[in-house]
Parts: sequence; structure tokens; C-alpha cells
Amino acid sequence: NALLKEVLRLNFDPAVKFDLPQGDPPFKRSPHPVNMAETNLYAESKRMYLVIKDHPRRPANLKRQQIENIFIQMLEGINGIEADMLCSLKDKALAKRYKGLTEAVVRQALPDVLPETAKTA
Repeated sequence: NALLKEVLRLNFDPAVKFDLPQGDPPFKRSPHPVNMAETNLYAESKRMYLVIKDHPRRPANLKRQQIENIFIQMLEGINGIEADMLCSLKDKALAKRYKGLTEAVVRQALPDVLPETAKTA
């Protein structure tokens, strides 16, 4: 689906840089079960451009604290499993979280996800 492709692109495309510090930010985990959270990763993915450095749709006047607060709000609205995945995505560390997930696997399974320039030798 489109969300999976976007998550993989954000993780493996070296041109994508998150404008956030490394590591897990301080946030309150949603106490709700998976299907009862306030929102979900699909809905929050529409705001990801706000935390990506130099994204053309991101307002130029966003301050560092605002960017970090947006990300924390995203994490606090989704369920804990999605929040963990999003923190790993931000650090481009999905391959560490999910065994067997590599750029090569993504390129083979979904060849249209990553740009040619992102290929590694």
C-alpha cells in the first residue's frame, strides 16, 4: 500500500533527512489499545513533511521547537507499536527493528519506491 511504500522510502532514501534529534523523544505513550488510539500512522503520515528537512511543502518559518512538538504530538496520538516504528523511522533504523528488512530487499520487492540515485554499490 502507499503508506508502506512511503515509510520504506523515508527510511532508505539518503536524500530524506529528518529535522529531529536522534533517539526517542520524551512523549507519553497512548494508553489506548491498537485500534482505539486517537489517530493512526496513516492519518499522521500526511504531516510527515513537517519534520523532514528542506521539504518543499514545509513552512520556512517553522522553529526547531515547533518541529519537535509536532513529532511528539504525532507519537502521542498513535498506538505504542506505531510510535516505536515511527521513532525508528526518524532515525532511519527500521532495519535494526525488523530483521531481514534491507534496502536490497526493498529494491527487489518494490523497485519503484527508491530513486535510482539512492542505489548503493
